Amino acid sequence: MNNKLKKIKGSTRRGFTFLEVIVATFIFVIAMVMIAQIFSSGYLGFRKARALQQDLEAAQQAINIMAKTLRTSAVISPDADGSSKSIVVFDYSRSANNCIRYEFPAGGAGLKIGSDTKENPEDCQTDQPDAGQNMTSGKVFGNFHIVPNDPDGTPKETGRLTISMKVCLKEGCSGNPKNEARVQTTVSLRNYKE
Repeated sequence: MNNKLKKIKGSTRRGFTFLEVIVATFIFVIAMVMIAQIFSSGYLGFRKARALQQDLEAAQQAINIMAKTLRTSAVISPDADGSSKSIVVFDYSRSANNCIRYEFPAGGAGLKIGSDTKENPEDCQTDQPDAGQNMTSGKVFGNFHIVPNDPDGTPKETGRLTISMKVCLKEGCSGNPKNEARVQTTVSLRNYKE
């Protein structure tokens, strides 16, 4: 009978002690917190990259629309060689001729557009439309570099307009290439005065 009692007592001691369970739980919790932090930082990086990609796609679409319009337009202002934050063009491609203004406001507010129906390009010089509608999303900085047409030069020179944009995360451009992207295109200008 004593042997049977020892076997019963011995069989109850086969599990883990309370202290062992607490230590194992503590180690498991620490491992899960570390895994959660790694996952969280990875997901945050993914969200930032996705936001930048969407803003970059919007900027690329805006630049393509602008380039298409500029191919059938005359640049009204500025008419000198150099860089500018805004341009005004007279678009000949539509049934109702349009005076269009593209502008990069200060602070990275994006690319804005405004248009107004005009009879001839001279009307655009005196009464320029306000640029109020956003063409891009996110923080977008940019400029236009204009080389005007020179029809009197030898040889005759076709002008060109370079559009440059820097797209940044909403936190702003920090110089970190992971937080910004650039897009640029150059459009040849045609001389519609001839």
